[in-house]
Formats: sequence, structure tokens, C-alpha cells
Amino acid sequence: MNPGIKNQQWKLKSLHENLATSPLHTPFFILTETHLKPYHVEAETCIPGYSTIRADRDKRAQGGVAIFLHHSIPADTTKVYSNSYCEVAMVHIASSNFLLVGVYRPPQAPFDKFDDCLCVIQDFIDHLPGSPELYIAGDFNLPFVDWSSKSIKPNSSKSASDTNSGLAFMEFISSNFLEQLVDEPTRKDQNILDLILSNNTDLIHGLSVSKTEKSDHDIVTCTLLHPQFLLEQPARKQYSPATALDDINFNAADWALINKELTTVDWSTVTNPSTSQDAAWDMFEGILVQICKKHAPSHSHNRQAAASSKIPRSRVALLRKKKRLNARINCIKYRFCGPSPPRNNVKLRKLDEERAAVEMLLKADIKQQRAREELVALSKIKTNPKAFYTFAKRFKTPAASVGPLLDSDDKLQSDPATMGNILQDQYASAFSDPKKANLAEVRTSKVIEQPHSITDIDFNEQDILDAIKAMNRFSAVGPDKFPVLILKECGIVLAPVITKLWKASLSSGEIATKFKNQSIIPLLKRGKGRLLPTIDRYL
Repeated sequence: MNPGIKNQQWKLKSLHENLATSPLHTPFFILTETHLKPYHVEAETCIPGYSTIRADRDKRAQGGVAIFLHHSIPADTTKVYSNSYCEVAMVHIASSNFLLVGVYRPPQAPFDKFDDCLCVIQDFIDHLPGSPELYIAGDFNLPFVDWSSKSIKPNSSKSASDTNSGLAFMEFISSNFLEQLVDEPTRKDQNILDLILSNNTDLIHGLSVSKTEKSDHDIVTCTLLHPQFLLEQPARKQYSPATALDDINFNAADWALINKELTTVDWSTVTNPSTSQDAAWDMFEGILVQICKKHAPSHSHNRQAAASSKIPRSRVALLRKKKRLNARINCIKYRFCGPSPPRNNVKLRKLDEERAAVEMLLKADIKQQRAREELVALSKIKTNPKAFYTFAKRFKTPAASVGPLLDSDDKLQSDPATMGNILQDQYASAFSDPKKANLAEVRTSKVIEQPHSITDIDFNEQDILDAIKAMNRFSAVGPDKFPVLILKECGIVLAPVITKLWKASLSSGEIATKFKNQSIIPLLKRGKGRLLPTIDRYL
């Protein structure tokens, strides 16, 4: 498909929502004529869940091709090529010896430029082990080729360069035992410009061509029956709050009533020095939960809806309508082997008009949502700059996913629990175990006597209030999941209790377990192999 995705974020958003609502897993897809330049950052073109391999045109306008590969499929070797006329992007998946190639050839491209691309593809194939399964797709702009007879149409208007390009391409197809599978027009019901080729046609089933308002070219889709790509759509995550406080919407809380009820609480049991620190802090949090739940709504309903779908309900309805229309169109188009009856052509035109109207509504809705999000982000510059910069960063740096990873037996693992254990082993290997230390080899240093020593740490309620005042009300929660907003809004009431709890902690030398936990987050090192657990550094 030729979407021209530069400065057309609604097209990528629409593609993402189509993928998210599809019952079938999409392992990869190819976009041609992307109109991107090397200076366009990845975040501008990324689709969540997919990595992008781009061949951008540098010196001339338009052009370009991009392969979007699902994160569950490891790309072992990639190569991109552009000569400012034709572009090629290639991905080799070693585990199945599968080669995916995306190509864009503009109309009337010079023969030598297109031949260079074919040579690059052939050289890449020749250096792969064995005989890879080939899947080549793209916009070749060869309307003068008769694909049923694999010959140049005799009466078509073409230049000598086009003729040579067509002959060279058919020679390339023959030498690699490829079959061209698209047999109906892919642009304005006139010419077959977008092609799908493979040397294993048994893999490809259910090929269809459908119109779209995103491009003047049609969308070519097919079912790929390959064991590695036959994956189910991941199950939607169910919202489960980490703690009871995490389930409370404090932004809608009645803080006046909460503070009023907190002043009536008898905190003597909580601050009793004989109470263990773990029990004391658990009681402290339990009382807060009990009171806050009375005067603040629950997050569960809203977050459950957000977890199941981030697409607005109105747009989900439009997407479903579009899918039903496409199903009806395909049913009429592919019901007959020969030419369809004239009445079906009238039905098809009507259904195409309905589908086009739905796509225009989707486009308008996506643009309106983006405008609303920008206005909300701008309104938070002064009150919550962190939220504004988080919004802006989404369009600068894409989120890096973790995995799949190779285990100790060199097998790919994509299960989150299994990958977590692999990363834990890698993390543990970077540290020594104090229990296994050889005390005889431990060096002892002379203890330097200090003239002054600290016998006690003195602080009072005002120190606690000053510390709370210095906090940012929009700060993220730590491993204990305790919201800063409670301290900011109820600090005056809670400061005496917190002071007594920490004084008891320092006097007894006991610290609550929840304050000893830490979060370890793996961050991807760019430019390294994604399959190895050593690609991640830890924070």
C-alpha cells in the first residue's frame, strides 16, 4: 500500500487500530511510497508492537518502503538500500530461514536503477545459508507486464527503459523460482501495480484486494500459513490493582471530608513502640484505605475499560462497520470464478461508497482525538509539566519492548515469566554473593577513630512537613505504591503520626520491609542483538 505516511499520523493510528481490533495475528506488513527521509525519527512512524525496517529516499522527494515486523519475530539480519529512485528493505528470519523483502519502484524509473535493486536483492539471497523461503512484496509499477503469460504486453505504451526493467524482473523471478500471485488491479481498477511473489505458494492463501481512502492504491492482504507466524492475538490484559490504594481515584477525592475523618482516628495502636514496623505501617495504610474509599471513587471500572481497549467506543463501532462492509465486498467479488453479473457491480459500487464514507469518519475522529490530546497536554504545561513532556516524548522516542530472548539452550522464549527468569539470572550473574565470600581473603582496614559520632537523628513534625512540601504532587509512586497526593493533601494531619513511626523505627533499628524493596527495570541497549539477555542494562 502507498500511504504517504509523512505528516499523516492519522494513517498510522488507523493502521494500529485495525491491527488491534483484528481477530487474526498480523506478523508483518509492508508499506510503499512512505515519503520518509532519514531525519524522521522512529517514534514518528512506529506502531506499538512492531519494529520498523525503513529504506528512505534521501536526495529526491517521495518514494521509500518500510517493513513492520511484529516484536514476537526476531529479525536476525536486515538490509536497506536506496539509489534515490528505487528502494529495498529486507529482513531475514534465521529460525525459519524466511526472507521478507519490500520494494518500491516508481513509474518510469531508469533501468539501471531498478537493476541495481534487483542485484542487491540477489546478492543478499546468495549470501544466506541454504535456500530461504522468499516473500517479496511492493509497488513495482509494471502495468505493461501480462502476468498470466509472463510477457510484455504488445500494444502498451512503454519506454525502452520500462521494457528492459520488465524483462530483467521476469528473469529475476524465473531464476529464483518465484510466482506472482496478485491477479486483479490494485490501483483505480486499471492496473496490477502492487505485487506479491513467493517461491513457496503453498504458504499463501486467501489473497484479496480491497480499496481504501488512505491511498490511491488498494490494500493487498493474504493469509500466510507458516508455523512461526500462526500466532493468536494476545489476550487483553485484565486490570488488577497492585494495592488497595492503587484502586482509588484520588483526583476525584473529597479531601476536606478525608482530612476531617482522619482527625478523629485514634493512632495510639499504630504508633505504639511495641508494635512491629511492618504491622504499624500496614495498619497506617489500612486506615487510610478505609477512609479514602468512603470519599473517593474507584479506578477499577475506568481502568478496566481502558485496559480492554484504548480505542474510543464510537471508533470501535466504525471499525466494525468497515469490517462488515469489507466482508460483504469480498463475498460479492470472489463468489464467482468468472466475470460477476452486472447487478453485482452496482452493489459493489454502493458498498465501496459506504466503506469510503466510514473511512472518512474514522479519519475525522482520529484527527479530532489528536487535537483534544494536544490541547489537554498544553493546558498542563504549568500545573503538571511532567504530563506534557510525557505526551511530547511519545512522538520522539518509541517504547522499546523486551524479548523474545534466547535461553541457555539457545531456544527463543517469549513468555513474560520465562523472560523474567532469564533476565533475573543475567542480573544476578553481575553481582557477587556475600554469603559465599572467603573471609580469609577479605582485607581489613584500620578503623579511624572519629572525634565526633552520631548518637541520634533528631527531627520533628515540621521537618516531615517540609519534606512533604518539597515533593512534586505528580511524582510517580515508588515500589511501596503509596501516592504522593495523600501526603500533599493530608500532610498536616498525618505528619505527627509519620514522625512517631519513624522515631520508633530509628529507636528500634527496625525498618519496614516495604521500604527495602526496589524496582529493577531493564532498558534496551540500542544497536545490540535483541535476542540476548545481555542487551538490557538495569535501573
